[in-house]
Parts: sequence; C-alpha cells; structure tokens
Amino acid sequence: MYPIRLLLILTVFTFSNVYETNTIRPIDNVSSEMLKISTSENQFSILTLNTWALPFELKGHDHDLRFPKLTEGINTKDADIVCLQEIFNRSLRRRIEKEINNGYEYGIDLSCNRKALSLLNLDCFGGLITLSKYPIIDEKFIPFPKTKHRNLIEKIGNKGFLITSLLLPNNSKIAIINTHLRSGIDIKAQKDRMEQILFINNYIESKLKDKYSEIVLTGDLNMNHPSVREINEKIVQVDNYNFITEKMEFKNPDVKNPFDSATIGKGDNKYSSSKDGVQILDYCMYKNMTKNNSIDLVSQNTCFNGNNSISDHKGIVSIFEMKVI
Repeated sequence: MYPIRLLLILTVFTFSNVYETNTIRPIDNVSSEMLKISTSENQFSILTLNTWALPFELKGHDHDLRFPKLTEGINTKDADIVCLQEIFNRSLRRRIEKEINNGYEYGIDLSCNRKALSLLNLDCFGGLITLSKYPIIDEKFIPFPKTKHRNLIEKIGNKGFLITSLLLPNNSKIAIINTHLRSGIDIKAQKDRMEQILFINNYIESKLKDKYSEIVLTGDLNMNHPSVREINEKIVQVDNYNFITEKMEFKNPDVKNPFDSATIGKGDNKYSSSKDGVQILDYCMYKNMTKNNSIDLVSQNTCFNGNNSISDHKGIVSIFEMKVI
C-alpha cells in the first residue's frame, strides 16, 4: 500500500506544480462573456474547453463553485458542437448528464468509471467528451500507445483522441478529433507530444482519408503558436505547431496579438496561472479532405474570461460557414 500512496502523492504534487501561481498583468473583463453564440442559418459553431476537472481537488480548484458555472456556461453559449477535455472528475460528469439541456447527443458512456493507483476515480475516455446537435454517425476513442517518453500523469489520464463522425445540414460528413496532448515545454515533453501527433496523423492517413469532406482537430494541444515567442522568452521550440499546420495541412487563423489570443497564463482569468507563463495551448483547426470545401472558418475568439472564468484555460469559440455541396 505504501508505494501506491507514494505514487498518489507524487501525482498530486506534479499536477499542482503545473498550475503554480505567478504574477500576471490584469486585463479588463469582457462584459458579453455569457451571451449565446450568434450564427446565421448557413453557419455552425464549435466550443472547445479544457474544464480542469481533475480527479482530486486542491486549494483554489473551486470545484463546487466552478462545476455549476461550467454547465451553465455551456448551456448559455449554446454552441452546435462542444468539445471538452479533462472531464476526469466524476462529479462534473454527473452534472453534464443531468444539466446540459440543449438537445446534445454524445456517444461515450459518462457513467463509466475506472480506478487509478487504487484511489483516484477517473473516466474511461481520456477525459474527453464531444457534444453535438447534429446526428452522430459514429464515435470512437483511440488511446495513445505507451512510449518511453510518457510520464506518470499521461499514463494515469489514459490520454488519446476521440473521433466523432457528424452529418452537417449541408449533407457533408465531417470528423471531429477532440484531444488533449502531453503538456510541458521541455524536450522530453516535446518529443512525447510529437509522437502523439504522428500517431494522429497516421490514423488520419490510414483510416479517415477518404471518408470525410473535412476534419476538425480541436482541444488542448499543449503546443505553442510561433507568435508566443514574442511575449514569452521560455517558448523556444514550435516544431509541434509547424508539423500540424505544414505537414498535416491543418488551417489555423492568424494570430495578430498573441497576448489577447492566449488561452492560459493570462491575468483576466483568476484560475489561470501557468508556471510557464502566457501561452496559446488550445486550438480549433480544420483540414479540407476534398477539392470542394464544404466548410470555411469565419471567426474564432476566446471566451470565459474575467469574472466569468470557469477553468484555468479559456474556451475557444469557432464559427464555420457551411458551403452548398
């Protein structure tokens, strides 16, 4: 029993170090944070958010305060597709089942529970869920293979990616890949994250290539945009980002102001205090799989800022236009 308890202590210590407090410049709150997403008839919206629902609660995590606001925020935003990460906590999963009420479908079993280190209660799908107002044709969770670079947190979290096949109103079939990649800016983390990215790329090429008109890659990718180097001297390597945008050909909007586009480590979110400073870690990218594009990105903005913060990460709202096919 002693070794198990020691592993648990080390795990909690490591998680808590990831969210170490720093002093960050405050920014004014956005007053329209909790308004419903506005789209036209030929558009659809995707909300992606790392919920920070860890399987244990430390000081400042505020589960009792945040979890009701999380479900309220999702209901109020009313996005057509919602991609969540880190829903490890059983209490939040129960709330999602009972309180999300906007006609969403989802394919995973939220009640599925697994034990880690004999003490931690976690979900069975790498902390991922995708909610959709559009018909779900198929959904599958693919765990990442275990490699020598994988750390204890990744193994406990059973990380992977969730593929949800959807049929849009314009009759295009798209795949939503919701994932949470390895965190960290050190070389070992970069290598592990690249192995995860290569695994996703190989799966797309071998399993998805001829089945979909578009693929959306979204979630907490834990890789930094090249522009972040302008404001954060800790960020040196951006190989992960370049591979996804150049080799895998996923499109991501230009970042005009990296400080305003940051999703973690920014002072208008009281929960966001990464030890690695201001970063852009969360994304919603897309890739056209055919000559005739069935969707195009119209706009993308962060949400859940200031007094409306509900996680240590900000959410991202992406609005896409559906083309006639």
